[in-house]
Amino acid sequence: MAGILNKKNQVAHIIYADTYLHIIYAKAIERYFLPNEKTIIIWSGNDRVEEKFPLIFENLKAEFIKVKDPAKSSFLNIKKSYLEIYEKIKHLRKYSCKIITCYDTAYTFEIVRHILRLGWNRVAILDDGIVNYIENVGMPHVSKRLVKNIINKSLGRFPINTSRYNLGGNRKIRTFFTMSPENIFIKDPSEKKIYNISNAVKNILEDGKFDFSNLDFKSIDAVISLAPIYTYQRNNKKELIEFLKGTINLYNLSHPLIKVHPRDFSTCIVKDINESFSDTVAISPDVPTEFLFEHLGPVKWFGSPSSAYLNRHFLYPNYKDQFLVSTFGTSKQFKEGQMSCLSKILSEKLLKSEVN
Repeated sequence: MAGILNKKNQVAHIIYADTYLHIIYAKAIERYFLPNEKTIIIWSGNDRVEEKFPLIFENLKAEFIKVKDPAKSSFLNIKKSYLEIYEKIKHLRKYSCKIITCYDTAYTFEIVRHILRLGWNRVAILDDGIVNYIENVGMPHVSKRLVKNIINKSLGRFPINTSRYNLGGNRKIRTFFTMSPENIFIKDPSEKKIYNISNAVKNILEDGKFDFSNLDFKSIDAVISLAPIYTYQRNNKKELIEFLKGTINLYNLSHPLIKVHPRDFSTCIVKDINESFSDTVAISPDVPTEFLFEHLGPVKWFGSPSSAYLNRHFLYPNYKDQFLVSTFGTSKQFKEGQMSCLSKILSEKLLKSEVN
């Protein structure tokens, strides 16, 4: 009995991640903030992530649990997702758990919180990019979450977070892990615990030596970052090529590096670009943009609003980069908030691209 009680008193720190960058953040938190603590990463992204990025998993001590993203299933059939996640994490109920989540309305987070019976005082927020620096974000809209909460209650399922605002606007959450404490939006920040992970993340990035031998970084004079335009059918091949040619010609770029969005690598976008530009452009491999940073001196960054722009600024604040942001391929839902956020933080480094 004593052994069971001691195990229950042992704290286990769960980090919920669904992007490659989240894993980098999780590794930084495990190594520099929780070095002697039991840590678990719950992952709902690409099922082959360990095969795709073995370097990220080197010296990662955390238990790694892969689950299917419930958001990809019908909400009415979410009980099946709940049961699948329960089987994967039920052994964690013997610990006193805390959770760091990339978002406080993600179904995976909601399900894990319910299974492990975690109050909001045991929840922390993990930096998820631009959205953390925008004031009073509510995604999905609270009205939609209220309806789903009523449905779940009537069916005896897990509760849905119905706070009007999320992330830093959710007053119930008191702990944050962020790339920039000075810029993150948090209600009543003086009452919260805020951890700056930027130096830890920079160390993890510099440890991950990806093979970029096919790229001549000295010749690259710009990076063009693309939104997931093919996956979400926001633009077609003709529009994409016109945008790229317009940007290259207008700004006299000699050898730009094109950063295709991770979600678009499963489409024919790389083939389309190669057929249209031959050797005049380089295409970055499918790795988080942040791994390119240490290889690039100050350059011009083009493309849709990206969290990578903020991380470039946070990690290399003295670099005289320029960010020429366009609306090409950008979701109309978030465009205004993203542009306002980038303008505030990047200040004079931010310019508006004339090609959209």
